[in-house]
Amino acid sequence: MRCPRCSGVFSDSELIKWNGDAVCPQCEPFKGRKCDERFLCWGCGRIPTEYVSFVAAVGRVIYSVEERYEGWFCRECGLALYDRVMKRHMANTWWSARTLLFGTTVGTAANVIGRNKVLALEPPQKPQIS
Repeated sequence: MRCPRCSGVFSDSELIKWNGDAVCPQCEPFKGRKCDERFLCWGCGRIPTEYVSFVAAVGRVIYSVEERYEGWFCRECGLALYDRVMKRHMANTWWSARTLLFGTTVGTAANVIGRNKVLALEPPQKPQIS
């Protein structure tokens, strides 16, 4: 079975139930203590978080590459990642026809959807540990 947080493959007996989700022993926050939300931010460890995916299309004259940045992020870390990925995306989509046609439209739309998911979150705060 795959851990939903790190995508590592583990046997069912190794996974631990944490707030209703199975996570691997490496990802279990606070090593056994419970947290009041689903997953912690991968950037700063705060909550609430949302799983987002951003794409940067890198076009070259002969080929093109799609770089994907994804994970559980709070509002501040998600917006910072969005800014960094969009700068890379917009600077590198102009160098091939494929990325110019598809990368700028589809990639930018997908990134804006991810940004809107992060913007809908409440301001981040430290999790309460019980």
